[in-house]
Amino acid sequence: MAHDQTRADAPTRQTDQPRASNKSGNQLSSGATPSLSERDHHLPCNVSDSNTSTRKPGKREPSFFRQWVVPLIAVAASFGLASYFIWQGGFAPSDREPQVRGGLLLFVAAPLGDDVEASVDSTIHQTGYAGISLLNLTLTFNRAYPGLRWFIAASGQYNPHIDTDLYAFCDQGGRASRIGNTIKCDDNDYDGSVGVKYDFADHIGSLDGGRIRKITDSMDGYLDSDTVIVSGTLTGNSQRSASPAFTTAITVPMHTLTAAHLGSDEYFTYPPIAIFDRGDIGIGPALGEIAAAYDTPMIARFGDSSTGLPVNYLRLSSLTLAIDVGTRVSQLSWASPPTARTDQLQWRSTGEGFDNVKFTLHDPFAADRLSRDGFIAGVLASIAASALLLLLEKFIDRSVDRTQNLSLAEKRSTSSDVR
Repeated sequence: MAHDQTRADAPTRQTDQPRASNKSGNQLSSGATPSLSERDHHLPCNVSDSNTSTRKPGKREPSFFRQWVVPLIAVAASFGLASYFIWQGGFAPSDREPQVRGGLLLFVAAPLGDDVEASVDSTIHQTGYAGISLLNLTLTFNRAYPGLRWFIAASGQYNPHIDTDLYAFCDQGGRASRIGNTIKCDDNDYDGSVGVKYDFADHIGSLDGGRIRKITDSMDGYLDSDTVIVSGTLTGNSQRSASPAFTTAITVPMHTLTAAHLGSDEYFTYPPIAIFDRGDIGIGPALGEIAAAYDTPMIARFGDSSTGLPVNYLRLSSLTLAIDVGTRVSQLSWASPPTARTDQLQWRSTGEGFDNVKFTLHDPFAADRLSRDGFIAGVLASIAASALLLLLEKFIDRSVDRTQNLSLAEKRSTSSDVR
């Protein structure tokens, strides 16, 4: 009897096995209800199959990097840079005074106490040369004589580069030739001087007996490590006379000085011109000696290392300076020293040169431009910031999704081990 009962139960267990097999194949019979763990076990397969069925053959979904990172970084970078370039004036520092270097000093090969003096007219204007302005000098010597040699020490920001176009030298005529470290001008009677040259290897030194010693960077208006010596010899009557005046003109190509922007103002500073240093001067190694023709004691404070001539400061009867900063609608608001006229960049002095020339130009339309540019730059910067915030949000979402998927995978693995 028991044997018959066992035989009767066998078909029932055989019938149940195929049904379980159908569950594992995701084909449940209509009469069976899967348990919760069984539904969880088969759910990822259903989702995966559904995604696979809707994906077009031969195409891959774009990666997170290509879909989000690259476009958003490109948007943030482009709009951020556009904001910066539109509103550069707003980012520029406004509390730093431009630094000046060097200066322009005048010397003459005449002993101390000599009555030779000169009136100097100088103008500075911009040119078509990139970063180059022209300093035009007209020296009118009083109580001078033919054969007198003059020297101009242009250092720092007044020092031209030796590779500057030759047309910028001499008297704006392009009549020059470059030989080694020297640029020489052709002799012309109407220039007022002959033997004019720009010597980039020459130095003005301090006299120590018969030796010319290097001046360390302690002399006002002179930077020995960055200087050019311009010199020439006056022409005219060989007889010394107290009445005639000798005039000579020379051009010094200099660096175009940039202004500091202080809100709606532009602040300019120019190095000294034709000043005297009355303090102590530091000296270094010997640069040369006074020429043999000057062995007889001559009262002089300086010497020129190239010619071996003893030199002294050139005394000034007057000095004028005019600066042209280009086509602008700006108005002169302040100057030190004061200008000769309140509405022009012109200075006049009697008997002495100019220390640092400083002035500010006010642009009455700058405030409106700054407000407009600030608004546009703010909008662009907001777009760039929004792109970065969106990218951050996508990174956070991606991290959360990865955490949830990892947790779900661990649960599946635990369920599979239990079964």
